[in-house]
Amino acid sequence: LSSRIDIMDNISPSLAERAQDRLRQSGYSTFQHIRCTLDGDSLILQGEVRSYYLRQIIISICLSISGVEHIDDRIQVIKTSEKASSGL
Repeated sequence: LSSRIDIMDNISPSLAERAQDRLRQSGYSTFQHIRCTLDGDSLILQGEVRSYYLRQIIISICLSISGVEHIDDRIQVIKTSEKASSGL
């Protein structure tokens, strides 16, 4: 029975995968470019968005996921004019 539980734990998606899926399902196309990884008990969010409002939505979505207790927010807010001048 315990081996079956171990197998089920390995099949269930990781916290980072669940966060990535939740962002993809949010309806915001730019959220698909946000990278979610784990470092210990911290969910690390990386990527670029065009406003602080969008960044806050991403953080709120991730905090609503069961098991997320700490977020390491590495999301950069890049204004459209900054992207054009930096060549991104």
